[in-house]
This record gives sequence, structure tokens and C-alpha cells, in this order.
Amino acid sequence: MRFGAGPLTLLLAGAPALLQPLSEAELARRAERILVGRVVAVAGHWNADRSRIFTRVELKVERALKGAATATAALEILGGTVGTLTSEVGAAPRFTVGEEVLVFTQSLEEAGWRYETVLGWAQGKFRLVAGDGSTPVRLERDFTAVAFSGDQIPPAIISLDQLERSIRAELQAP
Repeated sequence: MRFGAGPLTLLLAGAPALLQPLSEAELARRAERILVGRVVAVAGHWNADRSRIFTRVELKVERALKGAATATAALEILGGTVGTLTSEVGAAPRFTVGEEVLVFTQSLEEAGWRYETVLGWAQGKFRLVAGDGSTPVRLERDFTAVAFSGDQIPPAIISLDQLERSIRAELQAP
């Protein structure tokens, strides 16, 4: 067997990731921040002890629906590519430079490293898709590599107005 001839991909499992479904209200309650912005950079890197690959996603924040509004945000997503080595995590959200997104975020800590990531894996990342003037902006989620436990499956497509109303209502609830 010959190594080094091409990219190496580590697959954690061939089956879709199984997630507990989270409603938009639950995402809003649990999120530390809810950000709307544009992806300006995506780059893979090793964690400090080189045991796991992460992807750093840099957002130019347009507005915060919850939490601190900052000009930029750096999200760390488990999985990614460093050189010719790729680590894929099925439930992890995927980001592309230039896409506009709405993300629910949380802070995690690992071996003294505190980082911000997407809450609920792929459930917490929405891609904004512009309307044509007669249709509103809609939000789409990619559940390609995800399966859900139970019978409550979150919607893959929702209007931005509907989601913002839901978030406002949840954040104003006692």
C-alpha cells in the first residue's frame, strides 16, 4: 500500500450522523449569539495537541440578533482539511467563502482552548438565499449527512422573516 500519493480522507462513519432535533425556539434559547453575516474565510488547522482537525470560519458580521455584536466572528468547526489530510464529521455544518449565513453559536472549551462554534451542528447554520423581489429571503439548511431521532424533523427551508419573528418571541418570553 502506498501513502502520500494523494489526499487522505478520514471518515468517522459511513452512516449519517444521528441528531436530537432542536426547534428554532430551542436554538434561540440555548445560543450565546445569533449572528447574520458573510463568510470571508474558511481554513483548516490542527488543534493544539494535533489530535483533531478544525475548520476556522471567519464571518463579517452584519448584525447580531442575540448577544454581542462584533465586526467579525471566528467560528471553529470540528473537521476539515490540512494539507492532504481531511477529517469529515457528518453533522458539522459546511461553509463556503462568500455565502451569507445566519448562525446560532455557543462557546466550548477543550484542553484550555475556548472557542465559538455552531450550536446544534448543521441545525444551527442557515444559508440566506435572496428572493427575487416578489419572494422573501429564505433560509436553507443542509441536512444531507444528518438523520434525526424521533419524529420531529426541523424544517430545511424557512423564511428569514418567520425565523426572526420566532427568535424575537422566544427571547421576549419570560
